[in-house]
Amino acid sequence: MRVPAELIPGSAADLDAVLELLRRTDAEAGFDPNIITRDAAASFNSIKAPAQGYQFYAQVGDRLVGYGRLERSPLDREGVGVVALTVTADYRGKGLGEALLRALLDAAAAAGPREVWLSVRPGNVPAIRLYEKLGFAHASKAPPGGWAVPGEATMVWRPGQL
Repeated sequence: MRVPAELIPGSAADLDAVLELLRRTDAEAGFDPNIITRDAAASFNSIKAPAQGYQFYAQVGDRLVGYGRLERSPLDREGVGVVALTVTADYRGKGLGEALLRALLDAAAAAGPREVWLSVRPGNVPAIRLYEKLGFAHASKAPPGGWAVPGEATMVWRPGQL
């Protein structure tokens, strides 16, 4: 069942809410959530749109439950963007990942890079299906700049494919 959420830009997000979200998603991924400091959350949230990329949060009520981030490559800011997308476990499968990714791709299509890359665990079938639905294609080569994550599948999207 879809859950209505407000998508807010990173610049409008409350830093304490960002810190809580990052700690929660790290814990869900099996990492120590306590290594995320307030300074780390501030740094994560400091992306300047559009020069550095785009960042959106999914908010349900007063709680952030996911984020989508597209960073421009420092090697080719006009050409390449890389996506990070996370939704907390209790909100997966409810349309929030798709909404976040659509917001990023809309921003990229309007004023962004000519291609967007991401890496995904090969066994993460729901994510792969989402990426394919939104026009990402499996790539046989790694993105420029060493953005690929070893052991993960690499996918690319180009504006006009949405």
